[in-house]
Amino acid sequence: MGPLSFTTTSRAPGVYLLDDQRMLRAALADVLRNLGRFEIVGETGDFARALHEIRACRPDVVVVDLTRDLITSGEAVQLVHCCAPDAGIVLLVERGQACATHRALACGARACLSREDEPIELVLAVDAAHRGVQFVSPRFPTCTCGAPNDLGRLAQRLRERSG
Repeated sequence: MGPLSFTTTSRAPGVYLLDDQRMLRAALADVLRNLGRFEIVGETGDFARALHEIRACRPDVVVVDLTRDLITSGEAVQLVHCCAPDAGIVLLVERGQACATHRALACGARACLSREDEPIELVLAVDAAHRGVQFVSPRFPTCTCGAPNDLGRLAQRLRERSG
């Protein structure tokens, strides 16, 4: 009898991109795809379509850019979680939306980034969301309602270690 061999198939985490700007979606996809660590499993600019596709493809991570005022960040997180309960959610928000960031995290988002962040921040946030760890952009040091952002300081330490 010959030696036993085991084949393991480790797939890259699947990432779904939801952003109403096609050029930004393409840039986000390029950043993640070029690392070879993530697979883009879907993308769209339409929120309703995204919910349908997310339910079908069950991505590991969903990146959501909320530029429209149609729904709040908390509502977006809850709707995505209904479609893919195990997916880590990364929100891209305006720099001045620290309170929305904190509300989104309270609703279950795992990461929040500013659109002004560097590409490495996106990579760190998607990786953290996939691992179930919270990540907050250092651009959100405090919520304007007064809640401190200890996660921002933790994110800075993670960047320093990975840098």
